[in-house]
Amino acid sequence: MQILGLLVIGFLFGNPESGAAIDHQPTSLAGFLADIIINVWIVTAIGEEFIFRGIIINRLHALFNDNNNQSLYLISGIQAIWFGMAHPSQGFLGILITGLIGFVLGVYFLKYSKSGLWPLIIAHGVIDTVVLSVTFIV
Repeated sequence: MQILGLLVIGFLFGNPESGAAIDHQPTSLAGFLADIIINVWIVTAIGEEFIFRGIIINRLHALFNDNNNQSLYLISGIQAIWFGMAHPSQGFLGILITGLIGFVLGVYFLKYSKSGLWPLIIAHGVIDTVVLSVTFIV
């Protein structure tokens, strides 16, 4: 459904250019810090981890009836593809890298979910903060 949705949105509004998300950063330091706090940590890190690792992985885990984590790589792979495809503004390479990061986070969550989503939220927030900070400085 998401792939179809992205194709329809791309058809109607045009596909975002590679790096479009990074190109539209605030230029002032105060705007940049607000962007990091609101968009990176609250919306992206908490929101995406809750949706992709919290909801989607748990639903796939239940769908596969995988109580022993025998399908953890398949489940993580499915959500990773979905996660990567949700980032078209990063171009093909960004989708691939984001998908790989999503796969690693998914495997971690399935193996160590007793620690909850907080380690993943922190990892996601740090990764995005570092990437956006480097592009802001440069």
